[in-house]
Amino acid sequence: MSPSVNARTNLLKQMYTLYEDFSSRYPLVCRKGCDLCCTANVTMTSLEGLLILNHWEGQGLTPPQTALQAAVQSKRFQPSLTINVIAFLCLQNKDIPEEAADPAAGPCPLLHNGCCTIYAVRPFGCRAMVSRSQCVRGGAAEIPDEVLSANHLLMQFIEAIDVPGLSGNLTDMLLLLCDAQLRGQAESGTGIAPPQGMAANQPIPVLMVPPEHRARLQPLIRAVQECIVSQRRQR
Repeated sequence: MSPSVNARTNLLKQMYTLYEDFSSRYPLVCRKGCDLCCTANVTMTSLEGLLILNHWEGQGLTPPQTALQAAVQSKRFQPSLTINVIAFLCLQNKDIPEEAADPAAGPCPLLHNGCCTIYAVRPFGCRAMVSRSQCVRGGAAEIPDEVLSANHLLMQFIEAIDVPGLSGNLTDMLLLLCDAQLRGQAESGTGIAPPQGMAANQPIPVLMVPPEHRARLQPLIRAVQECIVSQRRQR
């Protein structure tokens, strides 16, 4: 029996908290109003999409259909591979197909006056975009190597707890979940056949942690695993 959507979203929130605790140890300059990385290229899992929809409903709000429908008309990054599929390909010593995100993609449809309208429940793809220098000066984020490894690690776990869910562009995912039937399938954990531009989530085949970062990330790995084990015991 699949864990309930509440159990899975609670576990997702724990992943967010663990990452914030880890990354807070680094001298990062990200602050309110820094929106260079808030583009239409953001991706997320279907479980993260459900968290956003539940947040809106809890606030008595409806999804911003006009903004989402306008964004879906523009070019945006639509992944065909998930992080765990990439890990599997690496394990098999296979080539990884290139998937380039256009840096000229427009702003995230959930951005308003330079601020995130869903900040409390923003997906991990947003949380992972941190920098130790102001992006507006160099044009790109400067992510510490260990934080980048932690990003990959948490992405693998976040994907795994949403099997058999989907990964895709934020705009596409929210519009898909606005369909009551598909949302019900995502909430029940029965899975949705991935439409074009999305990929099916997969279990973790191997953790992609560079040897030089393993000792530093071991406490984070243990903390994540303890959260997962605790959830299973409560089922």
